[in-house]
Amino acid sequence: MERYGLTDADCPRGLAVCTVDVVQYKQTSEGFSRAACCDVSDFSIAWVLRNPRRVQPEKVKGRLMLFEVDDKLIRRAGSR
Repeated sequence: MERYGLTDADCPRGLAVCTVDVVQYKQTSEGFSRAACCDVSDFSIAWVLRNPRRVQPEKVKGRLMLFEVDDKLIRRAGSR
């Protein structure tokens, strides 16, 4: 995170903070780390994401990475 100028405050943990569309996945290659904003090894798999939308931060217990959420449970940022 330091390499990209991020702190723990920039990257909340244990919260759902946005929704995205997963449009593709691809095999990584040399030079992919910059685009991914993290170190990756060759022949890893990366998701191509589009259309990020902020949501009201919600605690998410026991869920890692990307997962589907029922649309009825999503509150867009700025809504009550």
